[in-house]
Amino acid sequence: MEEVIYSKYSMDRAKAFATKTVITKDDNLVKAVYKYAVSDASRAHINRIFDIYIKLTSIYKENVKVNKGILIENGIKLEYLEGISLEEILDKAFLSGENNAAVELIKQYIDKIINVLPKIKFDITDEFKKVFGDISFDEKVINTLEATNVANIDAIFSNVIINNDIWNILDYEWTFEFPIPLNFILFRALNVYLYSSDRRRRLWNEGIMEKFGIDKNQQELFAQMDFNFHKYVNGDRYSLSMSCDDIDKQKFIVDENSLNKKEGMVQVFIDSGKGYSEDNSYLQNSILDEEELFFLEILVPDNALNIRIDPADTYCMAYIKEFYGIDKNNNKMSIDYNNNYNAICQDMFVYNTDDPQWIISNNNKTIKKICVKYSLSRSNKQMTEKLLEGCSSDNKLGDKIKNKVGIIKAKASRK
Repeated sequence: MEEVIYSKYSMDRAKAFATKTVITKDDNLVKAVYKYAVSDASRAHINRIFDIYIKLTSIYKENVKVNKGILIENGIKLEYLEGISLEEILDKAFLSGENNAAVELIKQYIDKIINVLPKIKFDITDEFKKVFGDISFDEKVINTLEATNVANIDAIFSNVIINNDIWNILDYEWTFEFPIPLNFILFRALNVYLYSSDRRRRLWNEGIMEKFGIDKNQQELFAQMDFNFHKYVNGDRYSLSMSCDDIDKQKFIVDENSLNKKEGMVQVFIDSGKGYSEDNSYLQNSILDEEELFFLEILVPDNALNIRIDPADTYCMAYIKEFYGIDKNNNKMSIDYNNNYNAICQDMFVYNTDDPQWIISNNNKTIKKICVKYSLSRSNKQMTEKLLEGCSSDNKLGDKIKNKVGIIKAKASRK
C-alpha cells in the first residue's frame, strides 16, 4: 500500500499545463513520483511527457540516464531518485575556491547533456514564436547559433542527479521539438544556478557566462526568450509561483516577509495597459558588485507601458548611485522615474512607508532594459519618523531636504 508523503498542484499554469505531482512511499519504503493531469485539457501534456521520455532515452546512452516514466491512467509514474545533484557538487567546488574543478564539471555537463543532442540549423519557426515570442535575432547571430530540435530547457543543475558516475536527468517536462539554440539550454542552467543563491551571484563578475561562449548579446536575447516562456506556460500571466517552483529559480514566491528575508531582492510589476497586479509581477535578485552596491537589471517586455520596482516591503532608506536605461540599439539612455520618498537626507532617500516604489514610464516603448545601482538600509516606522525629524531640523541640509509626501519625480542618473 502506498502512502502519499507529498502533493503539489500546479494550478497557476494555463489549463493545458495544469498538473498534480504526488510522491508516495510503499510498505517497503520505496518512493515513487506521479504526475497527473488535472483536467482533460492537460491530459495531452502528460502524454507528451511520456513521448519525450521515449525520445530522450534513444539519445542518451552509456553513463547518462533519463528518469524512467511509465504511463498510467490519467498520468505518468516516474522513478524517485536519491543522490547528490550537480548543483550541490558545484557548490562544494565553487564555495571552497576550487573554481577550476567546478568549470570542469560544467564542461562535463555540456558534453554529456547538451553536445549529444541532435544538431540542426537554428531557425525561428512559428512554434518558436508561440513559446518564446517574436524575438529580434540578428541574422548574423542566427547563423552562428547551433540548435537542436530535442531541447530539454529545464535540464538545470538541480535536475541532474549523479550516482556512481551515472548522470540521471530528473525532469524533462519542458522539452521542445523545434529548433532552439543549444546555448539557451546552458544559459538557463547557469542562470538558475547563479540566481538561486546569494552566495553564487559574485560568479557573474567573473564572466562565467562568457567563459562558456554565451556573450552579452546572447544573454539579453535568451533572457527575453525565458521571460516569454514563463508567459506561455502560465497562459499569458507571469506568475510568481510558476517562475519559482517550476521553471526559474531566479524568481521567488512572494509572501509577507519574503523581501525582508532576501537582501537585494526587488519586486517588479509590469503594466501593459491593465495596471499593476500580482499576477504580472515577479521577484528578482540584484547582484552585489565590487563596490558593495547592488546592481539590478530589469528586462523590459515589448508591451510594457510602465514598470514599477518595489525595492523593499518595509520602511527604509536608499542610496541610488545610478538609474538609467538601455535603448533598443543597446545605447545607454537617461530616464526619469517617479520615486515616492518623503525626504532626502544627504544622499539618502528616506521612505516613510512600507511600500517604497520606483516607477518608470515607457509609453514610447524605447526602453529595452532598466539598470539601477543602489544600496538600501531597512528601518521601521518609529526610526524613520525620528530620522525625518532630524532631517527637517538640520538647517545645513535645508536645500537637500524634500518633505512633500507622495510621488516626487527624481532625476534618472544620480551620482
